[in-house]
Amino acid sequence: MEQLAIAYLQKTFGLQGDFKAVSMTDFPEMRFKKGRKYFLCNEATGEKDEVTLSSFRSLGDTFILRFKEIPSIEEAEKYLKRTVTMDKADAPMPKNTYRFSDLIGCTVKDQNGNSLGVVTDVLEYAPTKTLRVKRDGEKDFFVPFVDKFVGTVNIEEKTIEVEVVEGML
Repeated sequence: MEQLAIAYLQKTFGLQGDFKAVSMTDFPEMRFKKGRKYFLCNEATGEKDEVTLSSFRSLGDTFILRFKEIPSIEEAEKYLKRTVTMDKADAPMPKNTYRFSDLIGCTVKDQNGNSLGVVTDVLEYAPTKTLRVKRDGEKDFFVPFVDKFVGTVNIEEKTIEVEVVEGML
């Protein structure tokens, strides 16, 4: 089952085993549900521990999470710096939205409908995401994922229309 990263356990919070977590999702209210199963993943070792969410509250860009299986700060310290994941199948998207991972494999077309290449990666440079587009026999090019350059995104047809400007290709 494919996993979706939704938070990063930054530090402990209080003495009851709570975590202060950084969000990795735009839809926390849809992703964090009391009683739902999650995995705490150690990226370095590949270790995954299944846990059950017992409480969730938002503090703006961060969250306070508590898991049933982690009753104390001493136990919580063993899980610091882990990524909280869930089964992608259990994380539906709101209507007319998509995941950045869904853009990989999309054909990029210019404003005239000419095929320019295929998205091979979505790079996360501050302050915006950037599409890496592979072209046959030529160097890759990059498109900032902002309204000025990206027009229509059709995930069902796997196409993205972009506004080509001088120097982009």
